Amino acid sequence: MLRKVLTASIIGFMFTSILVASPANAAAITNGVACTKSGASTKVGTNVYKCTKNPTVTNAKLTWVWSGCLDANTAYVSSLATVKSLTTSLTKTSADTKSSADALALGLVTSINKMLSYRATTDYVPGDTVWVDPGYFVANVAIARDLKGGNAPSATNTGAAGSTSLWTKFVPTGTSPLNKALDLVPSPDVAIAARQADIANWSSIITKLSADTKKLIAGPSTVKNTATLNLITAQIKQFTSGITAATSQVNNLKSSVATIKRLSSAQTTLTLMQATLTGAKQDVASNLLIRTQACKKGV
Repeated sequence: MLRKVLTASIIGFMFTSILVASPANAAAITNGVACTKSGASTKVGTNVYKCTKNPTVTNAKLTWVWSGCLDANTAYVSSLATVKSLTTSLTKTSADTKSSADALALGLVTSINKMLSYRATTDYVPGDTVWVDPGYFVANVAIARDLKGGNAPSATNTGAAGSTSLWTKFVPTGTSPLNKALDLVPSPDVAIAARQADIANWSSIITKLSADTKKLIAGPSTVKNTATLNLITAQIKQFTSGITAATSQVNNLKSSVATIKRLSSAQTTLTLMQATLTGAKQDVASNLLIRTQACKKGV
């Protein structure tokens, strides 16, 4: 190509003016060599140069810039955009997950407390868990129903496991990845099992009361029988209403548990997104180094 340039110079300015490269010696073209026609390009050996502004130079003027520099700049800018996009997505997903987890935890704890609330009308067996504001207690021995509520957990009847105390304090186990409040409560499965036991017990009572109702209907129509029938009918209605409410509680808590699992998956997704973001930031650093090398003067 040097020979062609020299020959063109001998022929005259008119011919040299049609050459793409502005320097008299095309081989001298490197990053930083001044040029005048923006967008012009030339080839030196296997390398292509473009007349443009070097992306790494502040207040840059038109110079020849190696195509490798421009490609490296494109990769660098693209990696910056990727980091920005991932950061925005991670921030939003993290905020949404935390918001959902906080709301879920509040509702879930309230539901568990309601389902495990101590009832003086219930018999408890060792291992049963109850809630008495502000804590949870586990039956240490068999505890018979006590309508006066004297068997409710208190400082005087709560002691160490294996002792003669009626109750022991509930000890939290495990760690929730979503919300610290969930670390302090019994497993939702405990509350669900307790409520399902209530449903089964109430259903059994309804069955017995229904049998008694049939006997009363088949018997003589006396004032006493009528009063008893009305009482039994009211009891059946009460237990039926309790079963309906308890079933709704169980279903809602199961739904919350399913949501917990989905949010746990979201937490895993957040971890993966964070890893991806870390990798993208490493790409930015790597691409910046490549661009710096490819765009430096003299290349």
